[in-house]
Amino acid sequence: MTSRLGDQNGHAEIAIIFIHGLGGGKETWKDFTKALKQKWIRSTPVDLLYPVYTSEEKKGFLGKTIFRSPDVYRLSNFIENYINEACKEHKYIILVGHSMGGLVSRRYVVDYMDSEKFKITDLLTYATPHKGSILANFLIILIYLIPFLWPLLSMNVLNLVFALAIDTGILLLMYYFLNPQVRQLAIRSRFIRKLNLEWTKRQAYNKINFLTISAGMDWIVKLTSSNHYEDDVTLHEDPGKSHSTILKPVDLNDYSLCKLYNTIGERIDYILDDEINDSDDVESGEDDIPAFY
Repeated sequence: MTSRLGDQNGHAEIAIIFIHGLGGGKETWKDFTKALKQKWIRSTPVDLLYPVYTSEEKKGFLGKTIFRSPDVYRLSNFIENYINEACKEHKYIILVGHSMGGLVSRRYVVDYMDSEKFKITDLLTYATPHKGSILANFLIILIYLIPFLWPLLSMNVLNLVFALAIDTGILLLMYYFLNPQVRQLAIRSRFIRKLNLEWTKRQAYNKINFLTISAGMDWIVKLTSSNHYEDDVTLHEDPGKSHSTILKPVDLNDYSLCKLYNTIGERIDYILDDEINDSDDVESGEDDIPAFY
């Protein structure tokens, strides 16, 4: 699914890829991009793209959350293939991720930042659990405890033994059928720790303009998990928003909306300045002069 800002007929050098989170889909960014289009006043064409990696056959949040789906590593590969196919003509790409979509985006940056085809210039994450989400831990614990709840009420030894057998079966089923994304989103998960370590070690933050926007009323992703570093200067807080309403602008001056709007504007200004400088170099013949660094 693709839409556009600005000139509907011109060639767009910039693409913005909106990546949804756990249990999300094509409707995740509907209100946000609708407001972005209403606010847009520039003529420069910018393409908006919305890759969907959840099966539309799985209805509702639980259907898309509990049952097996590709893990984040596979989603990183999916984004790479998607960009190679959908963004062949674009020179600059802005990634925008909500919740787990921000982790998918960061995983993609780490995996492909050294590629010659890498076009990402900016990454904005909204309500992303960079240090994990308590909701994922809660879901895992709940699944583990379900078979123990009813026998514990009666304190019957036979029931407890029976519950152990049921729990073993559930753990096996969980291994085969539970969405691996839930495990990867848990606080202190191996995936989270590895991603943050590689992000720092490889200095991915120097490759792109990285911004994190947190929701002040978010109980799913706490403020302490919204930032990558303890003194993270990329962190911006929208205090009146929750995990879902951060993507539902209250008006065209909405803080979360303006962060993306201004980022796109800065990228356009950079492109225009670069084109002017290239034109001046050609006219003055400076393009024939070798550069020394």
